[in-house]
Amino acid sequence: MLELRVLGEPEMSASSLKVSAAGFIQVPFVDEDIRAQCLTERELSAVISDRLKKHLKYPEVHVGVKEYNSIPVSIIGAVNQPGRFRMERRVSLLELITFAGGVKTESGKAVTLVRQSAEVQCDQGRVVVADVEQDMVEVISLKSLLQGESAQNPMMRPGDIVIVPVADVFYVAGDVPRPNSFVLREGMTFTQALAQAGGPHQQPSVAASGSSVRVPARIVRPSRST
Repeated sequence: MLELRVLGEPEMSASSLKVSAAGFIQVPFVDEDIRAQCLTERELSAVISDRLKKHLKYPEVHVGVKEYNSIPVSIIGAVNQPGRFRMERRVSLLELITFAGGVKTESGKAVTLVRQSAEVQCDQGRVVVADVEQDMVEVISLKSLLQGESAQNPMMRPGDIVIVPVADVFYVAGDVPRPNSFVLREGMTFTQALAQAGGPHQQPSVAASGSSVRVPARIVRPSRST
């Protein structure tokens, strides 16, 4: 929503000018719609001023943003409050994750960003529509994002979908205090994995000869179909 003020001409001014989905506005005393998309406030003021010269010799025009159109973005997966959000301003990926309550402890190590195939961009005041055959998919390191790396923190665009996948899990069963499933972290060793379940009930002991007595344990990996 825009506000238009024409100095000394209240009938030509407008307290609320709605920007259409195509990026155009209707200005009083101007026959044709004016494109507002991709123009700064000063650039749009100059365009309107030029159109009003049909009625005024030296129109002094000021355009300001009164209210931003909401930007619909979605986030699903391992976040505390997944859903569809309508932002009143442009936000970054990290801000969106914050609005969704942050990531869960079982989140994976990467975030997937899915963008619509038709993308509207601004190039020096011109509207450029880039149309590709399929939606763009970008994989972003969650660790780098949370560390504040700007290259891993893109600005959200209307229609973006953010997917925070659940991390891989492993299971510890048998003679342990806490048999359960646990999140598999990058670089985790067998000993660290066993410690997640509290370690074995039967602790390794030292025989009379001084040699250690091993506690039997084995890793069972799921078969993968080809």
